[in-house]
Amino acid sequence: MDRRILVKLHLIMAAVALPLLLMFVITGGLYTLEYKPSSSKNEYRVTMSAPLDGNKEKMKDVVRQVLSEHGLDAPTGKAKVKRSGRSYKMKWSGKNHSANLRASSRDKMVAVIEVKTPSWYNRLMRLHKGKGSDLFDMFAIAMSVFVTFILLTGVWIGLKTAAYKTLTIQALGLGSALFLAMVIAAQF
Repeated sequence: MDRRILVKLHLIMAAVALPLLLMFVITGGLYTLEYKPSSSKNEYRVTMSAPLDGNKEKMKDVVRQVLSEHGLDAPTGKAKVKRSGRSYKMKWSGKNHSANLRASSRDKMVAVIEVKTPSWYNRLMRLHKGKGSDLFDMFAIAMSVFVTFILLTGVWIGLKTAAYKTLTIQALGLGSALFLAMVIAAQF
């Protein structure tokens, strides 16, 4: 491949991938520093005509009704129902908020709905963890291919340029040694 074309591809792919990479670097760094994502929480109670019976659609209807009364849309993700003692509970996730439904510990006829609305950092962390839409996940996979191409072509260009060949080999050796040392120190 012509070197000028390779350099242009390297530049274009790096520029396209940079925003996503910055998101991953920033959220990963903050999480590593134990700055955990937050959510605002609201709790609502509603009296039911019958106790929770594990029927997912009925439980979703209870949540929809309460959220609608408070001007909120229903979560967009999957709902999971689990048995909880003598009753049931449901977790329903979504990109704008999530809802947890359970029976009150004092009165099985009262449903407690906890609604969590994620902060912007929380939303970005969810994307970082692969909990975005299928479209975003495909975008992230495409960007990982771009980044691999960027790194490989960067090293290849360094190895093919006489003035940078020795430096590239030294940096590659140093990076490999540091990576191996950190893996051994962290895992063994």
